[in-house]
Amino acid sequence: MSADSFSTAIKTAAAMIDAGTIDLGSSRRAKQNSGRVTYCTPAEVLACGDKLGRLILDPCWHPTSLVRARLTFTKEQNGLRDWPTSGLIFVNPPFGAELPMWISHVIAQARRGCEIYTLVPAATETRTYRSQLMACSAAVHTSRRLTFVGEATPAMFGTALFYFGPRPAAFVEAFKPIAYPIDSPLRRAVWRAAE
Repeated sequence: MSADSFSTAIKTAAAMIDAGTIDLGSSRRAKQNSGRVTYCTPAEVLACGDKLGRLILDPCWHPTSLVRARLTFTKEQNGLRDWPTSGLIFVNPPFGAELPMWISHVIAQARRGCEIYTLVPAATETRTYRSQLMACSAAVHTSRRLTFVGEATPAMFGTALFYFGPRPAAFVEAFKPIAYPIDSPLRRAVWRAAE
């Protein structure tokens, strides 16, 4: 898929979401933890992502994070700003009340032409999840629950990764060792309409 087709598809999906022509359901999430919102990315996720190339930015970086990007922003530095449009960006946002704001920002930055992938809870009942599914160029669910950095046991919830960019097949291939692709007939229809 060309960069122009990708950009058109992102804009089409976003316009449909904004216009309310797609019912994305509730923005509420089931409580999945005791209020914790920071989950540092496991090495196995980063190893798969490395196959796509070096990260230029992690706007949600944490001091205990294993992510090595050229540029990082901590919570105090506020990564909710314009991101570079050349290079790969990884976003593992806070999993709490801030998640919808982060995902809206990811979609806006993808509209600008940023190549991004996200790691988020697979809360399929939420508007946040569905808005990513509609706007992304590829999506995968992890095959099992992840054990986040610093944890002794797997999380109490499943996770998904969403990719926004011109290399969806490469993204799916890179994450095959730990995840399986998901798709949406509605998302496919949006892509066909944009091409």
